[in-house]
Amino acid sequence: MAGTDKPITLITGASSGIGAALANRLARHGDHVVLVARRLRLLQEVAAEIEKAGGSSEIAVCDVTIGDAARACVDEVLRKHGRIDRLILNAGGGSRTAPEHLTGADMRASFDLNLFGVVNFVEAALPALLKQGNGQIVAIGSIAGFRGLPHAASYGAAKAALMNYIESLRIDLAPRGIAVTLAAPGFVVTKDSRKQRAKPMSMQVEPAANLLAKAILARRPYISFPWTLAWIARLMRLLPAPLYDRLIRALDRG
Repeated sequence: MAGTDKPITLITGASSGIGAALANRLARHGDHVVLVARRLRLLQEVAAEIEKAGGSSEIAVCDVTIGDAARACVDEVLRKHGRIDRLILNAGGGSRTAPEHLTGADMRASFDLNLFGVVNFVEAALPALLKQGNGQIVAIGSIAGFRGLPHAASYGAAKAALMNYIESLRIDLAPRGIAVTLAAPGFVVTKDSRKQRAKPMSMQVEPAANLLAKAILARRPYISFPWTLAWIARLMRLLPAPLYDRLIRALDRG
């Protein structure tokens, strides 16, 4: 078992986007970061950036949608370090799909990535966290999970399920010493998303990662950003269905 006094932070989806930026920030804060994703070359690039800045990290190639793979990843971290202090479940994604092209396979794939990719790691790590009596689980939801959006049935439904699941865990685990943080960002512009249609009030990766890092380190139970879009989305949840539908269709056409 490697001996380190640094907090052990496991981050899924760490090969690019928010995951990579967040890993860099937490490594600079002093965490030993376990970078988890499927793309080895990109993980190596993130690890090199962290090492160059004086931080420490290690790589774990893993498909989060496979339960046995998630369990093996967590078991290896626990074998090396004896604990996990922060479990940051960031892997996720989706794309616009017209209803006539949406299939059951599309829905299952979205839920496998955005929901069960989180569930698999929570299931694997929770016994150790409970034994520790401390630690933190962080999950990245989305404002898209607040209410239905055009061409976002699979992604929005998966994120809505994820956020309900995480909020239930937050309630249940707080008395047992485990903090749970739910993040619900709006659209964050990454290299993988630049070809997609522009979204209102989009954020760049760096400021989004800064906000997330501050919330995680403060062990906040919830964060949604950018704040203007988050408040608009909350208010729109209160609208009656006919008014909401007309408004969101008009915004989508615009």
